[in-house]
Order: sequence, then C-alpha cells, then structure tokens
Amino acid sequence: MEIKKVKVSSLKSHPKNPNQHPENQVNELINSIDQFEQIKNIVVWQNQIIAGNGFWLASKKKGLKEISICDVSDWPEKKAVSFMIADNRLAELAIMDNDILAGILKEFDEPLKIPGIDDDFLNNLDINNDEEKEKSDVATKPFNDERDKMAMRDLLHSVDLVKISFSGGKDSAGMAIYIHEHFGIAKEKMLLEHYYNPFEWEDMPAYCRYFAKTFEVELKEYGNEPPDKEKEKVKIYGKKNADNFMIDKIKSNGLPSVFQKWCFERYKHRVFIYVARRYREINYIQAVGMRAAESPRRAKMDDRGITRDVEPFCYPIFNLSDEEIFGLAIKNNIKLHHAYKFFGRTGCPVCPMSPAQDFVILRKEYPEVWDRALKLFLLSLDCDYYRNTDDNKVKSDFERFMGVSHVKKSKRIKWIPPQALEFWKES
Repeated sequence: MEIKKVKVSSLKSHPKNPNQHPENQVNELINSIDQFEQIKNIVVWQNQIIAGNGFWLASKKKGLKEISICDVSDWPEKKAVSFMIADNRLAELAIMDNDILAGILKEFDEPLKIPGIDDDFLNNLDINNDEEKEKSDVATKPFNDERDKMAMRDLLHSVDLVKISFSGGKDSAGMAIYIHEHFGIAKEKMLLEHYYNPFEWEDMPAYCRYFAKTFEVELKEYGNEPPDKEKEKVKIYGKKNADNFMIDKIKSNGLPSVFQKWCFERYKHRVFIYVARRYREINYIQAVGMRAAESPRRAKMDDRGITRDVEPFCYPIFNLSDEEIFGLAIKNNIKLHHAYKFFGRTGCPVCPMSPAQDFVILRKEYPEVWDRALKLFLLSLDCDYYRNTDDNKVKSDFERFMGVSHVKKSKRIKWIPPQALEFWKES
C-alpha cells in the first residue's frame, strides 16, 4: 500500500465497477474540487480505480494533471474487486436525517453552497417553512390515526373517491375489479388514472381506454398533453412533452438502468405526486396495485399510509396471488394486454433493465418494438456515461439488446399464460 501522486491520464476505470456516474454528479464533484480540492485519496489497483471513480472523472473533466492515490496493487484481484463493491454498497446504506440537515442549514445567516445540495433538494427539505412548498419524501409513513387499524373495506368506504393508479397491467386491472366486487365500492366513486410513459407499449393508453369503457369506470390520462393546451405540464417537462423530454434525456444521460432510474422518478413519481396535489381538497385515497407476493421487500411494507407527505394511499390487492388476479380478469370477461401472451408482466418493453432473454422474445414476437429499443440504445451511445466508461460496458449492454447473456442462467420457469385468458389487441 503506497500513497503517491500520479498523472490523471495514467488511470482508468475498473472494468467490473458496477457504479455509474451521470453528468450531474460529475459536475457536482467538480464543484467539490473547486471548494475543497482533493481531501481523500482515490484507491487504485494496477492503474485501475476501485474507489473514487467519480472523483477521477471530475478531475479529467476539470483538466487536472495529477491526482493523489492510494496504490494497493499488491492486493490479489479478488480482494480489490470485493473492496470496490463494498465501498460502493456501504455508502448506499447510510441514511441522511433530513430534519437534522434542515436544522444545520438554518443555523447559518447565508446559504451554504454545498455540492449536491441544489434548489430542488432545498425545496424538498422545506427549510424555509413555506406553506406553498410541500416536502417531497420518497419514504412512506403511517397515517398515525384510526385509519392505520381500519379494515381495508372500511378504509375504502371512508373516502369520497378511490383514485386507482392504472398502468394497464394485470395488477391494476385486477385491482379495479376487486375494489368494486370484493369491497363493494360503487363505480361512480372510482377513478382510473393512467400516467403516460413514453417507454411503455405504444398502444397501452388505448388499452386503458378499452378497460375503462368495458368496465364502465371513468379514466383520466396524464403526462403528455401539449403545454399550450394544459399549462400545468410545463412544470413537469419544461417546454417539451414527455416524448421530447425522453429523447433529450437519453442524449445527455443515457438510457435508464439499474443504477440510474430516472424514468421511474420522471414518469411515475413526478407525475403521480403532481396529480395528487391537484386533489388536495377532495377526501380521497390512492389505490396502488402493490402485492406482497412480488418480492420479499414488498412483503414487509405496510398496506397503507402517506407517501411523500402528500398522498394518502393503500394497496387493496396486497395479499392476492397471480392466480387470483388473472382469475378476476377471466371471470369478468376482461381481456388483458397482448404482451401477456409472451411475458409474465407488461412493464416497459424497451426497459434496459430487462434480462437478455426478454429481448430474445421481443425481437421475435415484436420486431418493430425491439427495433425501437435498439435505436434508443444507439441514441444513448454519445452520452457522458458511455464516453467515460470502458468498451466492455457498451459491449455488454449491446449484447443484452441482442439477446446474448454471458451470465450463468438460473432455472427460469417459462411463462405460460392462464388457459382461459383472452388478449386485447387494438383493431
């Protein structure tokens, strides 16, 4: 182990580093260098960075010639890779107490210029106690009143409107049916809400309209209205609609991935919370199709509460199985989206987080959709993420789109849709 200074140009990213560093983070790290210079050494193994990769990218972009490193080239590769993953993961496990942070920031007469703390972050902290600014807290918390202990039926009947987050997938369709049939909520008190997502199946909005018409429930669609027709959309996408925003974002930040789920924040959370604020004067609850069977993590969640300090929500189908959900559609003669012929979930067909096998199916059954996915991937190649990473990352992502996987395949059960299920297809 040796501490020394080396040329920035002599280093490179470790090819197995799973962490990504989007342009906005690199820019914030440049701000950090401007304020504090280099305080911590980056860790290097055989000229490959195993801790401090983002700082190195910022140093390159800033034009620094030298950088201070801790050289651990005498370590075996297994130890170096283990340290690299641990360094990334252990940092993620820390939790910032926003109340304490807000208190610290209030102590100073002048605003502190802290890298990573921008105006949006400060607004979410609500440090100015501005009643017009609502805290945006991703975490959920209990109601802290009698609603926490109500039976789900009583909770749904305690409101004037049940707003249903309707993606068009089996869970949202089954949930709408279940709320009416099992809990006895009148259709007049139900509202389906579809939040447009440019990554979704192109005909998914049409499917949502089919379901609403067939089930005779009102549907509202949000997310891609032209700004000149509905000025509120300017607050979500600037002067663009969702499709144009997506293209610009891909060009600058690259496709969404396991490490940068900007699509989830922009097309789900952002619109979801914005719409919630428009209903603040109405006694309602948001029904979301979350189910415990989907994952061990979800099974530990509460089935109701407040999300982001704005939205009262509940999970009416939390304890239902896949079989029960499909059974509700079959029983009510509801056709499900045609994607269920080939996939166990609809989701976004061009999602780069999908396994290689899904792209094999997509390429065979929906060649025009697969072609769109490939074009979006090619569009992203000039973004900072790919420019600042090694060729192996580009190659592995490309191979996933081509349906090639070098990872040892687990025993995956082939998807077979329920026999009596019928499928909707836009005519």
